[in-house]
Amino acid sequence: MIFHSKTIKNILTLLTLTLLTALSVTGQPKVPEQPDPPRLVNDFGGMLAAQEVQMLEQKLRKYNDSTGTQIVIVTVESLNGEEPMDVATEIGHKWGVGGAKNDNGVVILLAKTEHKSFIATGYGMEPILTAGICKRITTLVMKPYFKQGQFYEGLNQSIDTMIGLASGQFKADQIGKKKKSNGFVFVVIFMVIIFMVISFLQKMKNTRNNHLGGNGVGPGLLTTLLLMDLFSSRGNGGSYNDFSNGGGDFGGFGGGDFGGGGAGGDW
Repeated sequence: MIFHSKTIKNILTLLTLTLLTALSVTGQPKVPEQPDPPRLVNDFGGMLAAQEVQMLEQKLRKYNDSTGTQIVIVTVESLNGEEPMDVATEIGHKWGVGGAKNDNGVVILLAKTEHKSFIATGYGMEPILTAGICKRITTLVMKPYFKQGQFYEGLNQSIDTMIGLASGQFKADQIGKKKKSNGFVFVVIFMVIIFMVISFLQKMKNTRNNHLGGNGVGPGLLTTLLLMDLFSSRGNGGSYNDFSNGGGDFGGFGGGDFGGGGAGGDW
C-alpha cells in the first residue's frame, strides 16, 4: 500500500497530539478527591484530633466569611513519589481554592510519611505570601512544632501568621519571633487583687458587726461567692472561643488559579 506524504503527515500529527495528551494527563499528580460537602480542613493523613480539626475549620471559615480569602489545609498519608509543590498546586487547581475574582486561595499541604510541607498560593495571594515568606513560615513556624508532633499548634500559628501578614498587623521579618509575654503584668495585677482581698478580710474580721461571716473566722458566704466569681472570670474568653460561633455553612470554592507560587520544607 502506498501512502501519500499528506496522509503520512496527518497520521504523524495525530500520533503526536495523542502522545502529548497522554503525557499531560499522566504528568498531573494524583490528589485526594474533594469531599462533599467541601471543607477547609481535610485531615486525610490522620494527623489531627477531631476537636483540633473543628477548631481550625471554624477559624478558617470565619476568616473566609470576613475577607473572602480561603486557606485550605490538606494532610495526606504519603505523597506516593510526587513532589509536594505539584500536589499542593494541583489541589488548588482541581478543588478551585480561592475566589473566582481575586484568586485569593492558599493550600497548606502536610505529608505524614515524608515529613514534608508546602504552602501553595493563588495568583492573588502571591504578592502577600511570597515564596520567601512561605519558606520562613514552614521553617520558623511549622518545623519547630511539627518536630515535636504538635501539628495543630504549628498549623494554628501558621494561620495566625498568614492572617497577620495579610492584614498588615506585622511584617515578614517578625515571622518566627516570639511575642513579648504579658505574664509579668498579669502577675502584678493578680498580686494587687490578692492584697486587696486580704485587706478587706482583715478589716471585716476586726469589725464586730460582720455581716459576711458572722464570727470573724474566715470569709463568709458573700466573700466566698465574690472570690469564686473573680477567679472563674479569669478563664473566660480563650483564644479558641473567638471562633466558636463564626462561619456558618461553608459555601465551597470558586477559584483555582495557581501558578506554582509558594514554598515548602520538611521537619
